[in-house]
Amino acid sequence: MALTLLVSNNANSVLAASINATSTTLSVNTGAGGLFPAAVAGQSFFKLTIIDAATGQLNEIVHVTARNGDVFTILRGQEGTVARAWSANDLVANMLTAGTIRYLIDGITNLPVASLTQAGITQLSSATNSDAENVAATPKAVKDALANAVNINSIYPVGIVTWFAQNKDPNKLFPGTTWKYIGENRTVRLASANGSDVMTTGGSDSVTLTTGNLPAHAHTFSANTSTFDYGTKSTDAQGNHNHTTDVGGVGNEGHSGVYYQGAKATLSTNDAGEHVHNVHIGPHSHTFSGTTDNVGSGSEFSVANSFIKLMGWYRDA
Repeated sequence: MALTLLVSNNANSVLAASINATSTTLSVNTGAGGLFPAAVAGQSFFKLTIIDAATGQLNEIVHVTARNGDVFTILRGQEGTVARAWSANDLVANMLTAGTIRYLIDGITNLPVASLTQAGITQLSSATNSDAENVAATPKAVKDALANAVNINSIYPVGIVTWFAQNKDPNKLFPGTTWKYIGENRTVRLASANGSDVMTTGGSDSVTLTTGNLPAHAHTFSANTSTFDYGTKSTDAQGNHNHTTDVGGVGNEGHSGVYYQGAKATLSTNDAGEHVHNVHIGPHSHTFSGTTDNVGSGSEFSVANSFIKLMGWYRDA
C-alpha cells in the first residue's frame, strides 16, 4: 500500500546532535518536533531537507517515515542527493521538492476511474439525456438541463389541459402563451383515440321524457263488485178498483150474478181492494273494466352525477 505524503507549513528547526552518513534517526531541538507532520511507520511519511549551516550549499533530502516527539526515523539520500555526515545546528525543514511535485502528479494521473463506489478521475460530459453513472456533468450540461426543466413549451405544450382548485388564469401565469377556458358547468368525456372529435360538445344536465323514451306498454284492469243480497222487495199497496157493465132484458147477465128482468141498465162490481206485488231480486255482483286517466306533467328532471368543480384551461397557442 502506498504511503501518504504529509506536509506542514513553516516546519523547520536545527539538528540537536550530529549524525553520520549511515544514521537512520535524527533529533531536532527540544519541542520543535511538533512543528513537523506526525508520520506513522507503514502509513505515512514527509520529506525533510538538511542544509549545512556554515555555507548553505550542501543539502540532503531524506524521507521521515516515523516521528516520536523530536526524534525522526529517516531514509537517507532521496531524490538524487547523497547521504553525508551532518553537524549539530545544521538546518532541517519540510520543504517543497521536485519529488513532492512528482508524487502529487503521479497520484493524480494514476487515480482510478471514479464510480458509484470508488473515488477517482471522472470524465466530463455535456449530455442532458444520458443515463451514464460514471461521468460528471459540465456547467453547460447543468445549464441546458435547467433550461429544459423550466421550458414552458416542454412542460405545457399546445393542446395540454390543466386544472386549478383556485381562481387562476394561465394567460397571466405563463406570459407569451394563450389559454382558453374549457367552459362552465360541463363534465369531461374522452374523445376518440384519433382525435377526430376533440372539443365537440353535447349532453345536458336535465332531460324530459317523452312517450318515445318509454318501453311499449299498456295499463289494463278488471274487477268485481262485492256480492250483496238485496232479498225480496214489495211494491206499495195500491190498486183498489171495480168494473162496470151494461145489462138489459130478461136473463142472468152481469158480473154480479144478479138476475134482471126489465129495461137495460149499467151495473158495477164490488171493489177488489188494495194489494201488493212481491219481487225477488237475490244476491248478485257487477263486473267492470276500463282505462286509467293520464298522469304526470312532463317536467324536466336532473341527471347530473355528484360532482366537484374545478377551473379547466387548455393551451391554444
